Amino acid sequence: MMKIGHRGAPGNPRFAENTFSSFQKALTLGADAIEFDVRRAGEDSVVFHDQTLERMTQGGWHTPVKDLSHNALNSICTRYVQETGIAYIPRLWDVLMTFGNRCFLHIELKERGLVEEVKNMIIKLRLQKSVCISAFDFGDEDGGDIAESSWKELCYFGPEIRFAFIASQKKVASLGLRAYILTAQSIGASTIHTRSSAVTDTLILYAHDAGLRVNVFVANEPTEILRLKRLGVDGIISDFPELL
Repeated sequence: MMKIGHRGAPGNPRFAENTFSSFQKALTLGADAIEFDVRRAGEDSVVFHDQTLERMTQGGWHTPVKDLSHNALNSICTRYVQETGIAYIPRLWDVLMTFGNRCFLHIELKERGLVEEVKNMIIKLRLQKSVCISAFDFGDEDGGDIAESSWKELCYFGPEIRFAFIASQKKVASLGLRAYILTAQSIGASTIHTRSSAVTDTLILYAHDAGLRVNVFVANEPTEILRLKRLGVDGIISDFPELL
């Protein structure tokens, strides 16, 4: 089973999510892989989760990340480093260069229009076997966020680069479990990423019968982690990789 650090190891408060320090901490704690988010900041693809800076600056800034340059993004976040623990926000290229040959990378695309640039970076660095690209489908809602990414775009990565369909519990219910599995299989996905609360033995059975791996997000409680292991999931994404 793959042990995957969710945005690194943000359960350890000194190490802010989606940063070099958090990724390094995840590996130190025994993670086999790190999971992180990518979106656009000006002309750069950066490793950052939210659409705006509101959460990361405790409500201080509401500016969309896409409207800021990478330098401006870091300048704003640096002002809040003592309050939030934010460290330097990296570019995708720098993360690929630093960690691509050290562990497996699960890269979640947070918006559309990134696929060509991301694929070119991966090929240039010869990391095709070391990454899996994932995304929610456009309009899917999970935790209050409305996805701007698209399953359809993920086809661009196949067959040389693995990709995964992420779905909220609501999305799986609306499609139906079999349809979710068959859609992923027919488009060429290698993996599905499913919220922990939606994982059942039936889901595991259908996915494995279709040749799909099942990675689960986000499991942080020991009892839930044990349940998932007993069900036979292929990977667990956690804020606390030391628990895996």
